[in-house]
Amino acid sequence: MLAAMLLAHILADYVFQGDGLARWKSERLSGVIAHGGIVLRAPTKPWLLSGARASSGYKEGRSSL
Repeated sequence: MLAAMLLAHILADYVFQGDGLARWKSERLSGVIAHGGIVLRAPTKPWLLSGARASSGYKEGRSSL
């Protein structure tokens, strides 16, 4: 899993990242802090970035009774 996360980070930073975002990270501390926050938070709570909710094991819907 660590190798997959590292590969995803490299691809996102060097292949898919736009010029404006790369410039923000290289010129401003706020860009570095935002990037670091995302990188540190994504592996532990991926649903925060995707907009999905964490699974609690409860399925919504009609009861089968």
